[in-house]
Amino acid sequence: MLEENKLKRFFRNVLAAMLALFLIMLGYTQRAKKQYLQNGCVLSIFFHNPPRRLFLSCIKWLKKNGFYFISTQQLIDFLYLRTPLLPGAVWITFDDGWKNNLTQVMPTIKQYQIPITFFIPTGEIENGAFWFCEAIKHKNLLPEELQINPFEKLLQLTNHERQRIINELYRNDDYTSPENGEPFTLADINELAALPYIGFGSHTVNHVVTTNCAREELDFEIQKSRLVLEQWLGVEITAFAYPNGNYDGREKAILQKYGYKIAATIEEHPVTYATDPFLVPRNCVLDDGSFAENLCHLLGVWTPFIIKLKRLTSWALNLPQSQQARTPY
Repeated sequence: MLEENKLKRFFRNVLAAMLALFLIMLGYTQRAKKQYLQNGCVLSIFFHNPPRRLFLSCIKWLKKNGFYFISTQQLIDFLYLRTPLLPGAVWITFDDGWKNNLTQVMPTIKQYQIPITFFIPTGEIENGAFWFCEAIKHKNLLPEELQINPFEKLLQLTNHERQRIINELYRNDDYTSPENGEPFTLADINELAALPYIGFGSHTVNHVVTTNCAREELDFEIQKSRLVLEQWLGVEITAFAYPNGNYDGREKAILQKYGYKIAATIEEHPVTYATDPFLVPRNCVLDDGSFAENLCHLLGVWTPFIIKLKRLTSWALNLPQSQQARTPY
């Protein structure tokens, strides 16, 4: 099954790369670049666990094409104080705090001294493992109905039920915890925090889907993660990122209550003066995609095109056969 999934992903990436090259040739990325190089417009990008070559390629492309990098505080000032930024501002963030970031992206960040923010789920750092990675690796220890596509199915459960299942997984006699966990260690975080261009934000305590949380759980996840990060780092934490990009509106009042100034989504469009500071869009770069595809993601071109393509395909497939034959594509 693992080899089959790898093969499917390989062919998916090959087809995606071909489509991306087609979009680039048609000028989609060039038009998007011009939009992001306008006054009052910020390009917001986030990564998870990219390989060194991909991250370096993205940074070199941005620098070559007239972009520069801003900190989270600069973005906060832009949104709250309307502090002007030169055209080409880019805000770069990383979700989760993957151990591989230390070797795969930090050399480039240090070389160019790029201001970035890591959004950290504090409980996962303390546990030394991401629950979603452990659920996938040990899916045979999960309830039978969750063993196929465990990550997607666990995301559909209430937070209380998901946490109960994960706790049972960790207590299972056959469960083996990773010797070298996927997340940063606390020592890693403190070492990174010593660099003046590295910042941190909250990603909840347990990397929860906030829309699946009860009100009390949501309050705990947002408050506790901030308190722990501030205790670790000795600095004020004002930034938050919604795990999995989910939100339902309850979060804003809680975030404001506990002193957050900004919260990041995974919606793909420019940041402008009109952007709600608690719904800041970010364009996602895939860990395993080609550079061509990720250039389309980075500039917010990919998702809108794929949505239109799916709608067109669905419409075409639902046409009567006689109409399909006469419709030009």
